[in-house]
Amino acid sequence: ILFQARLHPLRKAGSLTTPEWRRLARAVLTLGERAYRTGGITNDERRARRLKKEGLRWGAYRHHVFTRGGRPCWTCKAPVRREAWGQRKLFFCPECQPATP
Repeated sequence: ILFQARLHPLRKAGSLTTPEWRRLARAVLTLGERAYRTGGITNDERRARRLKKEGLRWGAYRHHVFTRGGRPCWTCKAPVRREAWGQRKLFFCPECQPATP
């Protein structure tokens, strides 16, 4: 959801602008509906179909950045970062999800 909304995972809710809140709300609805319709795939549907045809397994193309630490972002090719925040693992693209707006 945060990747779709182009938001860094450590951004505080109070720092979001109105357009960022709108992007976040759209991402929640879009990805929820997409995951329901596709059986759990939240990645772009065209990209997922292409990657499936290329022979990737479902788990490899299911998400855009989640569990893809160190691998290239599907959009910009920058390495996806994996960080720990408490007990949670965060995966994000530093190029597509910059820390500052």
